[in-house]
Amino acid sequence: MKKKSKGVAYALWLFLGLFGGHRFYLGHIGVGVLQLLTVGGFGIWWIIDAFALNNIINKINRSYIGYGRNINNNNNNNVNNVVVNVSAVDVVRDEGSK
Repeated sequence: MKKKSKGVAYALWLFLGLFGGHRFYLGHIGVGVLQLLTVGGFGIWWIIDAFALNNIINKINRSYIGYGRNINNNNNNNVNNVVVNVSAVDVVRDEGSK
């Protein structure tokens, strides 16, 4: 999944927001369906999203691995997991050869 564009999200909000177009784009399918069925919460939800959309997009974009984090720390955790998993496989292999 790619990072979400604020320009695309706001364009979808403006033209298809009453039908949840921007929510579908952001991956919020359930909310998008609710907005589609209620015509943007009778317009109220559509107006609220005008102010909340920036924070929603920032939160989604921050959730991608490595975004705003020290990537080296993530790699260290992955290496530790591999070592633990390899050790567990070696123990099983050793017990099976007895």
